Amino acid sequence: WTAHHLKVKAIAALTQSGSTALWMSRLNCGVPIYALTPDADSVARMALYREVYPLQMTQQHTDRDRLLAEAETLLAHALGKSRS
Repeated sequence: WTAHHLKVKAIAALTQSGSTALWMSRLNCGVPIYALTPDADSVARMALYREVYPLQMTQQHTDRDRLLAEAETLLAHALGKSRS
């Protein structure tokens, strides 16, 4: 509901197990959910979720700035591919 009324184009979720993306996909908000995780098993599991596009991060970061920089890079690359 909020995503629709704020006219967001996509949602990005950082998740370890994929449960965050699963709950968000159940809301059927109508916008794509990009789920970022370092876990390969979670990527495979999230590929089955509705409107969820899993992206695997290269490594786990404890530094917030490095984490956000990698997330932005992955999202920019994914969004660039989806527009083509």
